[in-house]
Amino acid sequence: RPKLIWWFDDGHGTALSEAAAYLATKDMVGVNSVNSANIGVTDYLTLAQTLELQNDYDWTMVNHTNSGDELLSTGNPGGTLSQAQMVAGFEVCKAYLDANGLGYYSNVCVYPGNKYTKELIAELSSLGYRFGRGATAIGGRTPVTCGHPDAPTMWPLKPMAWAFTASLNH
Repeated sequence: RPKLIWWFDDGHGTALSEAAAYLATKDMVGVNSVNSANIGVTDYLTLAQTLELQNDYDWTMVNHTNSGDELLSTGNPGGTLSQAQMVAGFEVCKAYLDANGLGYYSNVCVYPGNKYTKELIAELSSLGYRFGRGATAIGGRTPVTCGHPDAPTMWPLKPMAWAFTASLNH
């Protein structure tokens, strides 16, 4: 079983220019949390580079919305997005990933700023999202959250990261 997740948020260019080649020498892969608004922006990956990470380096691409803005809630007054806006951001990114050959895990999400609520998890789960990664629940302490009750057992064996992530829930 894997013991470590190499997780890269937002699609920074260094995921390909530095991390991918190094991890490949160690027979390791990474997970790239794609913010679809960053694709092609200076210092971020282009679509071609994101596809290269997935297809040539066997990295996993997951959904990180189409903005880096955090959820606004009672426990996170610094957030700027309503739940409806956050869900819309995940849906926009999912559509982008699906349309561009990156959609295998487009229904796996990473909460911007690691901020989420039980209500957000419930809504995303109702839309078919299978898993969400977050470090701190708003209003409570939870290392990782699963939107689907069977998430720890439903992953194919493709990415090395999921076995470790799921094991945090046991």
